[in-house]
Amino acid sequence: MYSLLKKSKLRWSQSLFFTVIEALSYMIIPLVQKNILDDIVNKDYSKINRLIFYMLALYFLHYVFQIIRSYYDASLSTTIKTEFQKDVYNKMLNSNLSNITKNKVGKLMTIMESDITTVSTFLSSTLKLFTYNIIIIVFLLITMFKLSMEITAIIVFLFLLIFYFNTFHSKKYKKYKVQILKNKEKFLELLNQSILSLKLIKSNNLKKYFSKKMITITEAEKEINVKSIVFSNLLGALTKYTLTGGRVVIFFIGILGIKSGKLTIGSLLALLSYYEFMYNPVLQFRKFLEDRVKTEESYKRIENIFIKDKNYFRSIETLEIFKSLEFKKIGFSYGTKVVYKDFSYKINHGDKIAIVGGNGRGKSTLINIITGIEKIGSGEIILNNSNFYDINIEDYRDKISILFQENNLFDFSIEENLRLGNEDIDLNDIIDICKKLNIHNLISSLPMGYQTRLSHLGSNFSGGEKRKMLLARTFLKNSDVYIFDELTSNLDEESQIRILDLVLDLFKDKTILFITHSKYEISKFSKILNLNNYSNLE
Repeated sequence: MYSLLKKSKLRWSQSLFFTVIEALSYMIIPLVQKNILDDIVNKDYSKINRLIFYMLALYFLHYVFQIIRSYYDASLSTTIKTEFQKDVYNKMLNSNLSNITKNKVGKLMTIMESDITTVSTFLSSTLKLFTYNIIIIVFLLITMFKLSMEITAIIVFLFLLIFYFNTFHSKKYKKYKVQILKNKEKFLELLNQSILSLKLIKSNNLKKYFSKKMITITEAEKEINVKSIVFSNLLGALTKYTLTGGRVVIFFIGILGIKSGKLTIGSLLALLSYYEFMYNPVLQFRKFLEDRVKTEESYKRIENIFIKDKNYFRSIETLEIFKSLEFKKIGFSYGTKVVYKDFSYKINHGDKIAIVGGNGRGKSTLINIITGIEKIGSGEIILNNSNFYDINIEDYRDKISILFQENNLFDFSIEENLRLGNEDIDLNDIIDICKKLNIHNLISSLPMGYQTRLSHLGSNFSGGEKRKMLLARTFLKNSDVYIFDELTSNLDEESQIRILDLVLDLFKDKTILFITHSKYEISKFSKILNLNNYSNLE
């Protein structure tokens, strides 16, 4: 976690430096005030004016340093948060797909929102404040030691006692915090599911049932929150009581010191002032321990979910053009469930292959293997006479266009959605493809045309309209291999026939893998891979 500070260590150091300088400029003032009071008591007025000038100068410098510090604080917090956001997003893009999909949306969104803020705030603010507090306490103790060794020794003892109490508290707080985070995940996941299924809940009169579920979660969260807050407040009260006792001890011993001549009134007032300066830093130590526990749990969740995907590809060879892909007796399993056993098949450049098979027959798995999402357990895959896993995966995926069943549109403009994977394409080419798919008139009739921003996953368009946009994006990527998973779903019969003919015409010199259940579509392909009847398929 602390490695995140590497990119911001200069800003962090600058922010800490000016925070300390700002505080020190203010803390020197009690020493000046001590000298003024002692001179007044001794009726020595010769240095009064100069000391008052010094005091005013220190106040001025304090506020100047405060302005400089606030600039570095803002710069530090912004830098750390934006860098961490980029880091988490890249972790997500490079994480294991199966590990992502098995986690609930509520948990993922909590991480992307709450946990990023928690970690970045701790690193940019809480950790810096803790370091600053340690520096200030050490400085104050050294200064107080010069004024009174006895009082300083008592204060050190009290601080060690408070440190022990708060360290014990952090272990207990960690247990509460883990439970609070789990309840928060449950709340967000139920909220997300309820929003997505609101139509079903209303139409089937399930509001009472889901309200009870929410009450159960919130009551559990309330109970653990109350325990956590009460425990924290009790320890806070104990800490404050101990610190208040320290103030009384300083006052009592200070009076005895004045009577014996060991201390002056100015020295006692300076000691009391410095003790007050340490009051908040000591109280904040407990908050630091609580925040550290919370931050470590948040960072641990990020690390546990966004586990980096294993790189099966050795990137020994580059790929200029797709020529063939051959499976030689491959095996693949999901745990104990065998999907492929001794499966062999060859795909040549220019092949037009219809892939058919019932649910669970390995159609999607085959596509995942072809695109490098999943790795085979046994056998061999040969790409252009080379081992498939020796190829640079980025080069290979640049040669593939794939359209899944899901409507993967983003909250970008229509034009930006269509440019994905081919950002330099000319707008006229985009318009030409959209005309062939009969969606240009629809898009151009919108007030913003191709700059119209899509709502959540394209929800402001019908299923058929979204499907045509996805088709346009797939068609616009100049690839060697085109893979279509249920290409014509959500389209009427006339559109299905026209679009299939368009695919076969546009990509007559390309390789096409076409997953379908339609007898008409199957009849249009020269090769059929029937996974229902494949003898070597489990």
